[in-house]
Amino acid sequence: MSILDDIVGVKLGEVAELRRLYSRGSFADFPGFHTPPRKFTDSLLAGRTRSAPSIIAEIKRASPSAGMISLLADPARLAMEYARAGAAAVSVLTDERFFGGSGCDLSDVRAAVGLPVIRKDFIIDEYQVLQSRALGADAILLIAAILPPQALAELHSMAGGLGMEALVEVHEPSDLDKIDFGSARLVGINNRNLADFTIDLATTGRIAGLLPRGVVFVSESGLHGAQDIRTVHDAGATAVLVGEYFMKENQPGTALRELLDELRQD
Repeated sequence: MSILDDIVGVKLGEVAELRRLYSRGSFADFPGFHTPPRKFTDSLLAGRTRSAPSIIAEIKRASPSAGMISLLADPARLAMEYARAGAAAVSVLTDERFFGGSGCDLSDVRAAVGLPVIRKDFIIDEYQVLQSRALGADAILLIAAILPPQALAELHSMAGGLGMEALVEVHEPSDLDKIDFGSARLVGINNRNLADFTIDLATTGRIAGLLPRGVVFVSESGLHGAQDIRTVHDAGATAVLVGEYFMKENQPGTALRELLDELRQD
């Protein structure tokens, strides 16, 4: 079994527990469910410049490939640092078992900043979509590799019906066959192979050339400095999602500000 198979197995158990604890309608009892969502794509488009893509700054404590990355105690404070430094949006890892996150991290971040916040997790079921809105998420990640085409379409539609956007993540050209590009216009290209967690930045360029005209895409994973970001920006990326590069620094917000300054000098 791959790491991804292990993660999905855990998610199936988490979904079963969600269904045991909550009814569909009970998510509407959470204040976050009724908080007007912020426009994720609009923020990415507004934040880019001629020389630099927008940056989605990620809050990420650990990963299966890197182990413990940061002993972060206050995600809300870090999110405020990211906002002051120039992030266009904040990504929050909410998976607990493999990434050390939680739903509380997302709610705390959403309350602390005015930026759009995306829930990054392994979403496979409608209850997780409802939970995401209850937590206050403005957008969610949907990973094509773990979803059949019909489930991907249904979860994407459900997110939209709740006012959220969905970033549909792909890694292989075959993932594109699962996407209805009539409705899905925001795509994430993951440079990391989730089967073995290896990185290949050339993935962004390969997949970008296969996307329909007008699709906004984000390059994700393995971006460790200005040169990497220039490479995917040249391939057409509107935004990049950066996590480990910042989280390994003593002052992640400062690292973001310095990175943006370097990129905008081009």
